[in-house]
Amino acid sequence: MTSNQSQYMKCTLTAIIVALLSLAAVMLIPGTCSSPYNARLQRIDSLMDRNPQAAYDSLSLFDSLHLYDDDKASRMRLLMLKAKAQNKLYLPMPSDTIFNEVVSYYDRHGSANDRMLSRYLLGCIYRDMKKYPQTILAYQDAICFADTTETGCDYYLLSCIYSQMGRIYASCNLPSYARKSYNKSIWYSIKSEHIREAIFDMEALAYLDYIVGDTLDAVKHALETEKLYRKHGFIKESFSVYPIFIYSYLCRGQYEQAYRLMKKYRLHSGNFDAEGNLKPGREHYYKALGQYFLGISRNDSAEYYFRKLGNYNFGYESAQGLLKVYSVKNDNDSVSKYTRLCEAEMDSILTQKKASELIQASSSHTFDRIKPKANKSRKILTVIALLCAVVAVVLVFYGRRLFRKYKSRIANLGNSLSETEEAYRQISNSHKKAICEVDKLRSQLDYSNEEHKKEIYDLTFKKEQLSASLYKLDINASMEDFKKSHIYLVLKERTRIVPKNNNSQDINWVSFRKEFSCHFPLLYTTLTENKKLSHQEFKVCALLWLGFENKEIANLINCKAQVVSNAKASANEKLFSDKSAKTLLGNMQNTAVAITGAQQKQEVTGTII
Repeated sequence: MTSNQSQYMKCTLTAIIVALLSLAAVMLIPGTCSSPYNARLQRIDSLMDRNPQAAYDSLSLFDSLHLYDDDKASRMRLLMLKAKAQNKLYLPMPSDTIFNEVVSYYDRHGSANDRMLSRYLLGCIYRDMKKYPQTILAYQDAICFADTTETGCDYYLLSCIYSQMGRIYASCNLPSYARKSYNKSIWYSIKSEHIREAIFDMEALAYLDYIVGDTLDAVKHALETEKLYRKHGFIKESFSVYPIFIYSYLCRGQYEQAYRLMKKYRLHSGNFDAEGNLKPGREHYYKALGQYFLGISRNDSAEYYFRKLGNYNFGYESAQGLLKVYSVKNDNDSVSKYTRLCEAEMDSILTQKKASELIQASSSHTFDRIKPKANKSRKILTVIALLCAVVAVVLVFYGRRLFRKYKSRIANLGNSLSETEEAYRQISNSHKKAICEVDKLRSQLDYSNEEHKKEIYDLTFKKEQLSASLYKLDINASMEDFKKSHIYLVLKERTRIVPKNNNSQDINWVSFRKEFSCHFPLLYTTLTENKKLSHQEFKVCALLWLGFENKEIANLINCKAQVVSNAKASANEKLFSDKSAKTLLGNMQNTAVAITGAQQKQEVTGTII
């Protein structure tokens, strides 16, 4: 028994086991949900990507047993999943007439993913029938049903749709449309974490660049694709881009480099069978073999591969290659024959291309989608216009009634108006007298208010002066209390030590800062606000406030007197915009008094209010 036979038997046994288990599960667990077979179909659907053959065999068995004849929802699901499996296995799919029933059902039922899948499979049916315009329309309908706002959106299916559209556009010589579709397919493949499929479409983009004649971009994209294949462990697939490199070498006449790559491609790509024939879908590579042998003057081998190329629906490339072979052989009759054959094949290609039909289908799809929306908008506008007309008629009728009603009221009011005019004159005269009396009282009140305000402001000014004097006394008291503190005594003791023996690190500056903030909180806030001052500048300002001389300050912070003077000037500029070192102490004193006065004034103003 060969390996292929054993593998076939394994697949067959797997399919039978899955089918029997599915049937047993359906019969043993009836009534577990509204449709008893839906759970089983879901499991078969989850098996689809890993083993489509087993899934197809299970679905075929279910279909043959007619388990879903009485349940339309399950039958539609079965037909759609069976078509999905047939598409994966490259088997003949149902006719478009039969499958349109599935599409119509899911237009009214199921999720957005179900509607997208049904339209995609209908497009695949049209694709197999070579009806490319209908295929594109079905694919575009499927994309319209995709709800990308939902978390459960099937992005992998979206990538498959765009990939199929790219291949159809490429086959119909529409490279710009194909490139857009491939780029979207790559994006959705990456979003759904299907990296291999994304790289496949990148490979298709590289071949598309080569087909349109952009060899530089084709080689660049092919190198990137090969790198990604190898990065993600797809070593065998990385050789699939080698034909691009081979064609580029052949076009430049570099046959030795082309031969080395052709040898690697034959050994490692897996695209050749045991007899050296290319696998289905890769037959175009015979053209590269023919070009290579023609380039090294092995004309018989070149003729063999060009003729072989014609057996796989590459008539134009085959005729073009044979024309070159017979041109080298100087066989004029054959040259004339294959020249006419090239023209005939090109005419056939041009008549078969559906490029204009595809463009028209894409445009009409957009128009057909916009037209219902426009009709709907027109209907809405018509309804709104009718409603406005009805409202206008009602308003006119109601307005006339109100006009008659108010006209009679105006007549009644006109009669009473003359009576009220005389009463108004009398009231007006008495009102004028009252106004004169009020004005007199108001002037007297204003005069008394002004007198009271002057007294209040005089008292406030005196209070501010007393508060300033009191704050100076408080500062002096705080100064006396601070001079009794331990840290002040330590500082005074340090000023008596010779500078060379003095070590400012012995002074606990943290305790000094804390003691200073307790005795002089307002000044401390001014010095530390916004962290304008450095530590040295703060020490200089604080020691200056406490009455230390420049030399004593320099001794305490272990620096020169000039440094102290510079620090005073810098601090004065930062705090009071004054560059002089001499005015620092005066500015600090004035600021302390001003802050206290402002606080006192604010308190007084609040009291007055």
